[in-house]
Amino acid sequence: MEYQKSLIYMTSAPESSESMYSLICLEANGLLLTLNGIRCYLDGHYLLCLSQDDRLNVNSGYCEAQTLHFLPYFYNVNLNHNVIGLNIYEEMRDLYGYPDFHLFRSRDDRFFGIVRLNFEEYEMAKLCFQRAKRHIDDHQSDKMWSCRTRSDMISILRIAEGAYLGEQSEKGNEILRYIRDNIGKDITLPALCKQFNTNRTTLTELVKELTGLSPIQYVLEERLSQSRPDLLFTSIPISEIAEKYGFDDPNYYIRAFKKRFGITPLKYRVKGLEERIKNENIYHEKERKVMRPEEFESYVRKGLGRAITLLKEESDKKPYRKILIDMLTDENLLHRFLGEYEKELIDCFDDRDDIAREIAESSLAIMESGEISLINIGLLVLLGYRDAVIELADKRYLKSYAELLEFTKRGDSDEKYPPCSEEYFRSASALARCKVDSTRMKQILTDMADLYRYSECPVVPEYQNPIFTIMDGYGKDALYPLIDEVIAEHPYGSKFGRHSPRGQLYRIPPKPLKDVTAEDILACEGFNEDYGYLHASFMNADESVVRAVAERILNETDRKRQLHWLSFFTTAISPSTVPPAFPLDPTPLVEIAEQLYQDSNPAVSDDTARYLNALMFTQHPSVKSLAKRMLENNECPRRFRNYALHMFYGANYTCEDREDFSALLLSESSPDRDALFRIFGYLIGQKTPDIPIDLIPYVFEAFSGPWIRRDFIEALIKGDALSDEIKAECAFDSAKITRRLIAEL
Repeated sequence: MEYQKSLIYMTSAPESSESMYSLICLEANGLLLTLNGIRCYLDGHYLLCLSQDDRLNVNSGYCEAQTLHFLPYFYNVNLNHNVIGLNIYEEMRDLYGYPDFHLFRSRDDRFFGIVRLNFEEYEMAKLCFQRAKRHIDDHQSDKMWSCRTRSDMISILRIAEGAYLGEQSEKGNEILRYIRDNIGKDITLPALCKQFNTNRTTLTELVKELTGLSPIQYVLEERLSQSRPDLLFTSIPISEIAEKYGFDDPNYYIRAFKKRFGITPLKYRVKGLEERIKNENIYHEKERKVMRPEEFESYVRKGLGRAITLLKEESDKKPYRKILIDMLTDENLLHRFLGEYEKELIDCFDDRDDIAREIAESSLAIMESGEISLINIGLLVLLGYRDAVIELADKRYLKSYAELLEFTKRGDSDEKYPPCSEEYFRSASALARCKVDSTRMKQILTDMADLYRYSECPVVPEYQNPIFTIMDGYGKDALYPLIDEVIAEHPYGSKFGRHSPRGQLYRIPPKPLKDVTAEDILACEGFNEDYGYLHASFMNADESVVRAVAERILNETDRKRQLHWLSFFTTAISPSTVPPAFPLDPTPLVEIAEQLYQDSNPAVSDDTARYLNALMFTQHPSVKSLAKRMLENNECPRRFRNYALHMFYGANYTCEDREDFSALLLSESSPDRDALFRIFGYLIGQKTPDIPIDLIPYVFEAFSGPWIRRDFIEALIKGDALSDEIKAECAFDSAKITRRLIAEL
């Protein structure tokens, strides 16, 4: 597992974390601290088990402490804070050996997250903390660091549980507690008698009364039972696990384990993993009864169909009513144009007419007194308020156009973009979204042509050119004939044409793809008019063509030409636009990329990106090796780190990467999350074996934007991994193109 501070880290200070569980090993001398507002006085040895909700402040006194902060994901990739809080988690613990985290969550008069340790327990816990720190520090040189750290965590949690249960122990329980805590040592009957100052007969009777086993039988039972979490949650070799739990001979451990559980340790490990993958969603389905209001808000923000499907099932929809109204009347809360998706949400309520009226009146009042909001116009039209929007927008349009025309005629103002230009942009776009009749739309286009009469470029900010938003709201098929009429009739209508200063090249029909040759590609001198369709054609070219271009690239000494031809192997990072992999030995390209990457001169950053982009989908050891070095460099720029992630976990993914990759996908605080989601989509689309397909529902929900989620859906379809549940949700997705993808299946 790649080390990530967002997954696990250690400190030498007693402190809690807002996002992680915290294990604190503490030797206190008159220590006064405040835990969740309650003052605590500690003197002695302790383990503190704090959840992400606990808050710890040290006030005074002396202590030596070691703190291990970790996410449940680090323990097992199926675990998170919410899952652990479900009632059904107890059932899953019994089935799959998940740990008992109740010490992090239980809070009552008897237990407040603080476990007192005796000296022996403290020494053992301290040793485990030290080993864990050493393993974390050795993460670059020890590939098993994460497994060994996890094994130490298992031991620490067992010590904490034993101390918690042992606080009320009688002598017999004290013996069992001693055995559990010292299971890795050489425990003999004479040693136990000496430890507890008793004879064989008394000690045997005490243990047998409590367990039904003799002391030596109980020792064996504990060793075998305690070894199971290490088998389930680590990849530590069987021999190393046997040694940890007091078995001098690994073969004896294997035989004893099989006799006790009917299966060898290795098969137990494999079976446990398969069962967890198979059933990891059980607890989500069994436990869910109602949708929490904060979940509803999150689903609506992301445009997930789940908001609609779950809302329909809720008998009491009152908790969601105000949330929906507040979101649909505040354009700062949603960043997509509202429409059918939001109307379907409103239609789920029994008082949908009242909600529609409240949303419409609030939105219209805001537009009347302030700026016209383009975000909710589509929804207002669907709710039946089209005429009201047109009346308001037309009044604002006529006023702002007259002001903008006068400003443009003068042409002597120092002000580049007057306020009326923003008003004009919004009102014209609003009318287009209301689908005004063709006569009114043609007049708007004619007005824009009049602006060209007095200015080469109308005084409207370039990034807010109304023609783009008008086309988006009115529709290309309906708008293009009207543009053609204005071009033919208006003396300045030609400014709408392909040679307009605003570069309206979207009206140029794309050239059809064709069978290109290597000569066609190599003859392309730059990013000219032909480049776009040559690039698309190259992605569908025969292998011989791709290899010929690659060979020319490797032999080219002119860096500028080499970089240009490399661009045919580059793409946007999307699973639906994957270019052909570089088909020859990429080592020379890797060497150049690494040399440029190490160069501190920012002028070469674009060249570096071109090489790395070309290598992203190339499977080769040298590519993965370069990616590993980049990922281990803490000063690697974010832009290059994204390339490295694709190079390492993309085409070069292996089954050995599964655990690390899963943990990174699940890390909500990881800055690499978006890149990893896209890589996951690529792997699914390529039908890569041994990827964590059980995480598909989680990643699908985590996407924050409908358009990025659309790419993920395309990958699921391509990889034959689209489940019925996600398919049903996509039928209500906020993005029309996603709905269309599902409808076409």
